[in-house]
Amino acid sequence: MAGRLFGNPRCLAAAIVSATVFTTASLPARGEVDVLIRYGVLGRLMAQQMFTQDGRRYIKGTSRARCNFAYLEAPRVDAVAGRLRIRARFSGRSALDMLGRCVGFGDDFEVEITGRPYFGRGAVRLDAVVVRTAANGFYARRVAAALARSVPDQFEYPLQADMKRAIEAGGSTAGQVRDLRRFEVPKIEVREDGLVISMAFEIEVR
Repeated sequence: MAGRLFGNPRCLAAAIVSATVFTTASLPARGEVDVLIRYGVLGRLMAQQMFTQDGRRYIKGTSRARCNFAYLEAPRVDAVAGRLRIRARFSGRSALDMLGRCVGFGDDFEVEITGRPYFGRGAVRLDAVVVRTAANGFYARRVAAALARSVPDQFEYPLQADMKRAIEAGGSTAGQVRDLRRFEVPKIEVREDGLVISMAFEIEVR
């Protein structure tokens, strides 16, 4: 199953920049900040930027495929037992089109994806992923296994690249040039009220 679970959400980077009170007049050359992102905000951003095809995120096929497709919709984000949790509605078919009829497997059910977020290779990713479904049976087990294999590679938010663009773009209004010289995320904490991203950075202003 292909596709990233966090496309290119520049709005999230802009929200982080705003939350840390970065302005053209007061931008620290060095900084260490903890940013709390409420799960409601994270869920809305995910819905707006990832579920873009009639509120759906296709992970297999397209909206034009009648018999061979899979998508998630209606995402909700929160935390459970110190892990980030994404709940969504799954719909899928894995069948052949025979004389206008889809012959094969298919179902619709709720899925729950949990994992531990971490920062690696410039992006926020998920590790130790567990997928559970609200349905039983052969097809539901196949879906859960496929998602568990693909999510660690496909769940990716390019935080460093988006923060670099957001910070450097802010200097243009004051005639400045800003370069993000160093960016680190030493810790990501899953709390009951939101996701806390600890960031350390160095910015050159000229």
